[in-house]
Amino acid sequence: MKGLVYLLRLLVLVLFFWAGTLGLALAVQVHGAPEGFYTHILAHLFFTASIIFLLFFSRRYPVGSGKAWRYFRISLILFLLWNLDTMMVHFLDLRLPEHALFLPPDPFAHRLYGPLDFERWVYYLGRFDHLLCVPAMWFMVQSLRVFYKEQQNSQLKT
Repeated sequence: MKGLVYLLRLLVLVLFFWAGTLGLALAVQVHGAPEGFYTHILAHLFFTASIIFLLFFSRRYPVGSGKAWRYFRISLILFLLWNLDTMMVHFLDLRLPEHALFLPPDPFAHRLYGPLDFERWVYYLGRFDHLLCVPAMWFMVQSLRVFYKEQQNSQLKT
């Protein structure tokens, strides 16, 4: 058994080193026009509806009221805000003229050209969606961690 654990650790280590030798893996997904965009927006709408459903029923018919459930609801609220922000940016992206954006293949070199009116400022600030998504994921992980600890404690008592 110890040898198997050692072998699995070695395999994971080798995979990490091998993955480091590959090219860039960026979190950018391009959708073919126009079906890809419609499908993507529909996915955002379904995700929004799911979050609203979970928030509504977790408030109306609470299963629990501990720290884990509080973290879970906070994560849902942040995911909802992230999703609404992302959809807003998608639609603003369609409204901006092509000459307003410099979009080379390297996503870290993207630029928004002026004049910076209200719509472009909202677009620019909306692109910082990771400031909502990362805390949402953190709260989700924390809720799962507390759920797990509560489950472990209840099993130890029995």
